[in-house]
Amino acid sequence: MSPSVLAIWAVSVLLALLGAAGVAGAVLLSAERLRAAAPEAGASGGLCPCCGYPTAGLEEDRCPECGRAFALAADVRERRRRRGLAGAGVAAMLLGGLGFPVSDAAQNGLAHALPTYLLIESLTWAPKWGDSPGVELRTRAESGTMRAWERRELAQVCNKILEGSFEPTPRRRASMLLTRVPEETGEARGAAMLRDADPAVRADGAMLFSRRAAAQVAVRTKLARLACDDRSPVVRKRAIDALRVLGDTGPEARRAFRHGLADTNDGVRRRALIAMASDPSDTGAAVGMAEVATQDRDQEIRDLAVCMLDMLTERQRALPRPGPAAGVMGLIGG
Repeated sequence: MSPSVLAIWAVSVLLALLGAAGVAGAVLLSAERLRAAAPEAGASGGLCPCCGYPTAGLEEDRCPECGRAFALAADVRERRRRRGLAGAGVAAMLLGGLGFPVSDAAQNGLAHALPTYLLIESLTWAPKWGDSPGVELRTRAESGTMRAWERRELAQVCNKILEGSFEPTPRRRASMLLTRVPEETGEARGAAMLRDADPAVRADGAMLFSRRAAAQVAVRTKLARLACDDRSPVVRKRAIDALRVLGDTGPEARRAFRHGLADTNDGVRRRALIAMASDPSDTGAAVGMAEVATQDRDQEIRDLAVCMLDMLTERQRALPRPGPAAGVMGLIGG
């Protein structure tokens, strides 16, 4: 903890203690005043409050005309003093309480000290503030501290930014945040992200479907095309990941995996190898691809291929083998 934060905490605690002491003093004075209940000398405005007799210069505390005690002037002064003391105490306590969010902002940044709703709204009216609001919102969404209505509001604001903004930085921040609230992001929005001109938004669209773990056939087809044809290696990697998480074993997905094994990017080849090994419907093809990958130029991919090959071999051994009758029927059918 930095010395500046410690100093803010110390001042905050001191102000809070002083404020509490001021409020307690005002309460004690009020209680003492109620217990005393004795009239005091001095009149308001130099006149008796009862009959209006001039009291200036009198040494006694009672009106010679009506016998009323002069207590109002002292009461007014005492009341003002108590109110001033209580007000100063409350103000000191409030200032002391503000010291803790100020120290939080000094230590972790202003965005960390702001409420979630204000951070969400700042995405639209302060888009050039920097990455701090987006990073803080991502952290809160991933940690589960964001409430359901806040997640819905975040998705709505990010959708508006993607639809109405043309600046890349706010749009990329919005697409990144949408991947953190996949349950609040519709499939139509995800499909639109896959068609976006910005590769960063397309990559986030693929990640969105990885987190949703559900997609229609048209979306799966688009992901397979991105895995094969997109110019951005990040988009190709995330598209392969999305197809693997979605459990797509169709011909287009398999073609995308095979195409990925021949990709020039090491990360794409690595993900394609993992995706092929994760497909239980075609273990033989996965074994063949893993054998080819053992000759890859990248050492990590070669090591991964060896591990995958051992796993696939064990899977093949565990598969039930067809009996003689099934073999005869296969020959007849051939």
